[in-house]
Amino acid sequence: MTEDIIAIFRQLDIGPIGFLILANLILLLLGTVFEGASITVLAAPIMFPIATEVGINPIHFAAIFVACCEIVTLTPPVGMNLFVMARVSRLSLDAVNKAVMPFFFVRFVGLLIINAFPWLSLALI
Repeated sequence: MTEDIIAIFRQLDIGPIGFLILANLILLLLGTVFEGASITVLAAPIMFPIATEVGINPIHFAAIFVACCEIVTLTPPVGMNLFVMARVSRLSLDAVNKAVMPFFFVRFVGLLIINAFPWLSLALI
């Protein structure tokens, strides 16, 4: 199955940047339905071979994948951290959602930076 998907991406010829945009969108959309561990189990076996096939460093893609999974922890309605924060703070889920939005956008900007500058995630290797 993965080979078929890789063949489709070869035919599309979207390149590394197009694949990264598509992968980010898919991971963030999956985050509205699934939790981070579930996304990893479902998407990683399919996306990692495609990422290496289109020329993306596996470590760079792993950093992007983890950043997306971190954003997922704050994404309603399934964001696990939202429920934990609501329970610990004894606030309503709506109040926690509003309070968390600045942190959500900071993580999103971090994701954009990781995508735009691969050397940041590869500097330590």
